[in-house]
Amino acid sequence: MRIAANDTRSCKSGRNNIFSKNFDFLYLRCMRFAFFIWSLLLVISVGCKRDVCDEVICRNDGYCDDGSCQCADGFKGLECQTQKTPQKIVIENLTINSYPETGNWDPQSPTDGSSDANPDIYVMLYQHGNLIYDGSENVLTDFTQSLPVELGVEIHKEGYDAPIKIEIYDRDFGGRTDQLVYQGTLSELYSKENKFPKSLAIDAQGASSEVSVAYTW
Repeated sequence: MRIAANDTRSCKSGRNNIFSKNFDFLYLRCMRFAFFIWSLLLVISVGCKRDVCDEVICRNDGYCDDGSCQCADGFKGLECQTQKTPQKIVIENLTINSYPETGNWDPQSPTDGSSDANPDIYVMLYQHGNLIYDGSENVLTDFTQSLPVELGVEIHKEGYDAPIKIEIYDRDFGGRTDQLVYQGTLSELYSKENKFPKSLAIDAQGASSEVSVAYTW
């Protein structure tokens, strides 16, 4: 039996159509599988990505931002480990927590004319033997302890190593000499590893006092 040419072409065409459909089906499945694998790898890579700050150490109240330390005021270095030297230190005020045990407090001549037993005081500061603060025109009448005495004295770098002598006087009138009732020393205003305390104790016998300080870099 002879097969007509048209039938042969029809058979070949049918086989080609079947092959084409199978190829398209396999290609589509392969593309879907590849997309699934790519999506899975993407999710895994994002989930496993480390924070760039995980292993960054920032000291002295510094914090990490995008892998680098952002240092607090007064510190520098890769880990904020180095303390900066301030441009100046301001002695803001003096607080007397307890009076010295002395008989020099004289309540009999308060500047305001009252009979209050509290002294009328003023503060003097010295450094290198020089007067750096004169509070004789700023008398605090009927002074009570724990009340801060405002000073606002600026000390620059060259004065950090020298102790500061503090004297407190009780103002007397009627021709009498003001009484020196308190002497103390601020022995160390700054050190390279003190981490900038906000208050410093004053060395004084028979009294407890401190100064509050502020730093400028």
